[in-house]
Formats: sequence, structure tokens, C-alpha cells
Amino acid sequence: NVFYGYRVDGIIQEGQDPGFIDPDGLKDRPGELKYVDLTGDYAITPEDRCIIGDPNPDFTASLNLSLRWKNLDLSVFLYGVYGKAQTLYNLPAAFITPLTISVVPAIAACRVTHRGRESSRIAENSLRIATVIALPMGVGLSVLSQPIMTVIYPGSHESGPELLLLMGAASFFVCMALMMNAILQAGGNEKYPIYSMIIGGIVKIAVNWFLVADPGINILGAPIGTLSCYAVMCVMDYIFLCRVMPDRPKLGRILARPVLSCAA
Repeated sequence: NVFYGYRVDGIIQEGQDPGFIDPDGLKDRPGELKYVDLTGDYAITPEDRCIIGDPNPDFTASLNLSLRWKNLDLSVFLYGVYGKAQTLYNLPAAFITPLTISVVPAIAACRVTHRGRESSRIAENSLRIATVIALPMGVGLSVLSQPIMTVIYPGSHESGPELLLLMGAASFFVCMALMMNAILQAGGNEKYPIYSMIIGGIVKIAVNWFLVADPGINILGAPIGTLSCYAVMCVMDYIFLCRVMPDRPKLGRILARPVLSCAA
């Protein structure tokens, strides 16, 4: 099983040759994705598609640590698998990343021209759009984890649906962290995402260390660690946004309707 599609080589810059011509004049403009013309005919056609991914695990890694001191015996076994559930977990972020690219210049322009309240409006609207996209996708992955894994990956390990359930929830926080980090960086506050990333990383390492070592939890500790990590990052990023934005983003306007829609 492989993923088949068009290869992308970054974003088309102002004054740059996109390497192809779009008859409609929509996809070869600055700011659009720069697709790779594999056939060399200066057009993007179905013949330019190629293998762009593989749902099968890239590698399997394990780490066995053992420490003995006097009567204290500490033994931890960490096990990680990349593939299947993680491929689906990465899907919502793939939709949010292009949005973050478009948000950065808009907010940066407001900052340069001292239009603080407009930058706050753009930031809140961006978070609302991200929520509308990411929350239903995350809820869908979690609620439908069993049929999704059964249909797409028949014969997978029995822990697959549980992993996807947790990773689906984590995917929402990943998307929101991506958007908030982009907003902070666009406003010239690039140090704050670094702080949240460091704290989130420490949380993930700590949660993984203790939960994965528990035989009753085992590999499920990994997505729990990811969920905890990005949840902490989102909380910290929101606090930073409230500090630096002229108008604080309203959580009610951002979350209320998407949450109600998903609950229904």
C-alpha cells in the first residue's frame, strides 16, 4: 500500500517561475503550492503523480533500560511503532499547515502598519477556522477508530483502535498549537512557541517514561504523552496570545459552535 499524488516543492514566491502553467491561472500564482512537473511538459497533469508516502511502519524502535542500586531495581522498556494510526493522526495537521502559511503574512502586515486590533481579529478568525476543520476530524478519528482501523488496515494489532482513539484527540491540539504558534511568530513573538515546545516536550517525556513502562498501559502511554504534550502547549500558547494581542481571543466564539456540532 502506498500513497499516490503530486510532489510539492515549497510555495511559489513573488517573481519566481512556478515551473508550470495553469490554464485557469489559479494554481501558478505566488502563494500557491509549487507542484513538481515530473514529465517536463510545463503542465501539471495526472502523469506527474508519483508515490508520495507509505502507510507501512518506517521502522520499529525499542529501548531497554535497567538500573539497580542497593535494594532498588528500576527496569523500563520503551517501545515505539511508526505507521498506520500515526498516518491518520497526521491527516488533520496536513489541512491546517497551509492555513498557517497564509496567516503569517496577514498578521505580520498588520503589525508593521500598527493595526493591532485587525491583527487580533485575523488571529481569532484563524483559530475559528482551524477549530472548524480540526475538531470534527479529531472527533471522527476517535469515535470511529474501530471501523476506520478495521476497514483501512484489516488484520492490524488489537491496540490499533485504542491508539487511534487517543491520537485522534491529540490531533486537534496539534492543529491548534500549529495555528497559535504561527500567530505568535507572525506578531514577532517567536520566543513564546519555543517556551511552550520545551515545556510540552518535558511533559511528553515524563508521561511516556512512566506510562509506557507500566505493563497495563504499555504502548498506549505514547499517544497519552502526545495528547498531554500538545494540550499543555495549547494552554501555554493561549496564555501567551492573551498577553501579546491587543484583544484577547474569545474561547467561546472559537469553540462553542464546533463543539456543539460535534456533540450533536
